[in-house]
Amino acid sequence: MGKKTLTKVQIISAVLLCCWLILVVGLTLLSRGSNFTGSLNIDFFSSYMSAWNNWSVSELQLIIFNMLMFAPLGFLLPLLWKRAEKLWVILTVSLDSVVMSHAYVFSSIILSDFRQKFAGVLVVRQEFLTKKPTKFAGKACADTCDDTA
Repeated sequence: MGKKTLTKVQIISAVLLCCWLILVVGLTLLSRGSNFTGSLNIDFFSSYMSAWNNWSVSELQLIIFNMLMFAPLGFLLPLLWKRAEKLWVILTVSLDSVVMSHAYVFSSIILSDFRQKFAGVLVVRQEFLTKKPTKFAGKACADTCDDTA
């Protein structure tokens, strides 16, 4: 059997994914207040409604940070693992990651947080996979670009 070797991109992706995982677990552990009690909120739009009704910048930041926190998974995992380019694989891995990030630290489970984190993964994944650089982009521009303007 032939041995598979990791490319430089895969090694860098693996290191960055490990750093991302440490960051997510650290943020999830350290972001709990002193009065925190575990809870379950199944309202799918609760964070949006709360941010809208209270006009709270901090709640809007939380929504954005939830999306951005899982965005690296959307582009690093396909770089590391070719199968992760399939939608069902990235959905499964991101679901596992989101659930484990909450269950590992016994944090409150808020359904709208799950949606925000999935949105972060899927938007970045879709943008990353549809905008791969072409091999001859420089040559095409050299033929068609006009520098005299």
